[in-house]
Amino acid sequence: MTDSKKIKALLIVGVLAALIAIPAFADTRLQGTFVFDGDIHAALLINGPNFVWIIDSEIYVGNFTASGGRAVFHVTHYHDAYDNLWFPYAATWDYDFSFPNPNQLIINNWVYLRH
Repeated sequence: MTDSKKIKALLIVGVLAALIAIPAFADTRLQGTFVFDGDIHAALLINGPNFVWIIDSEIYVGNFTASGGRAVFHVTHYHDAYDNLWFPYAATWDYDFSFPNPNQLIINNWVYLRH
């Protein structure tokens, strides 16, 4: 292989690696615990591709994907504190998200603060 072909091959591999890393960067920004900044008790905990979303006495769990400013949450289970039971749950929530600053996450028009 000539030097110019090696350089082209390395360049292509580098570009592909960068493209693959773009969604991973979005996931990294979403990692952690976020508490709703409003009049209800809500928190979003994200670890890897998994999430736990607590809204008052309800808990939703599942996995998510993120790309650009869009996050898709695939809910697999639901827990209601009143019954203290877990139920299978199949729902998909598709939201816009942004980070106005490193400690603030906005999902649609809901403001969450990094905890």
